[in-house]
Amino acid sequence: QDNLLNNGNVNLLINFIRSTEDVGTRNHGLSLIASLAKAFPQLVSENIIDLFVAIGDAVKQEDSHSQHVMEDLLSVLVPCWLSKTTSIEKLLQIFIKSLTDVAEHRRVTLMMYLLRTLGENSLSTVIMYLLYTLIERGSHSLSKHKKSHCVLSLSAMSQEWEYGLAVNMTGQCSYKLWFPCLCKLLQEIKVHQKQVLLPMLHLALQFILLKLQD
Repeated sequence: QDNLLNNGNVNLLINFIRSTEDVGTRNHGLSLIASLAKAFPQLVSENIIDLFVAIGDAVKQEDSHSQHVMEDLLSVLVPCWLSKTTSIEKLLQIFIKSLTDVAEHRRVTLMMYLLRTLGENSLSTVIMYLLYTLIERGSHSLSKHKKSHCVLSLSAMSQEWEYGLAVNMTGQCSYKLWFPCLCKLLQEIKVHQKQVLLPMLHLALQFILLKLQD
């Protein structure tokens, strides 16, 4: 048993999950990872970043069974992540980027489940990283194309999926939750996003104004 349950074999399983194109096989692999995480959390914790990258390949599946598998996996992986670090920034960056090609309703479902798993007081951090991902994507367009018409302006960013996801997530929360979280959002941006402080504050204030007008 000790020979079977080692870090190398977990890595092999993760690589297999990432390489397979068969949905059923991938789901079986993810379910096995979830079972391992429940029984041997430390073993899975050592591969937690690779696991969240692997999840990125699976979130695009829209069938109910795949959704159940994903939620079961998140329910054990998030505590494993938090057992290693109290920082959820890297987790959010990986997870949000994996949602690029996912249907809108599926994004909301997955992110709301992740939020409940992290704790609803994480809403401000989740919104911050949704906005940060959007700003980062706009900055990448600027450096890549060097043409103004190729760059996402701050006003146009409100039409992008990350912004819409933040709106939809807060729309599913009561004002007693999202209002204090929006106040906290500005504080978190000042602390964590100094390199893109001005565009982040601009976009966040635009977002807050939209919510207050609802």
